[in-house]
Amino acid sequence: ITISDVSIREETALIHGERFTEYSVVLVNNEDVDTIYIDSSTLKIDLADLEGGNCNVSVAQIDDQNKILGQTPDFYVKKFLFSVDR
Repeated sequence: ITISDVSIREETALIHGERFTEYSVVLVNNEDVDTIYIDSSTLKIDLADLEGGNCNVSVAQIDDQNKILGQTPDFYVKKFLFSVDR
C-alpha cells in the first residue's frame, strides 16, 4: 500500500494512493481516525482530524482483530492557511 497525495475537499480530506481495502485505516500522527473506504485508491477522513496540518499521515492495513498487518511510510501534510473547528 502507498500514499501518493492528500487533498482537501470541503470538510473532508482525501487520501490518495494504491491498494487500499475495506480494512485500511488512516493514522494521523500515529493515532487512528475514523476512515471511510471510497475505493482501492481513495480513503476519506474528516478534515478536522488533520488538526490544521503539520502532521504525518499513514495508512495501515488491519485484520479483524485490529492488529496492524502493514503500514505505509508517513506522508507529511503541511500546515493549512485556514482553521477548522471540531
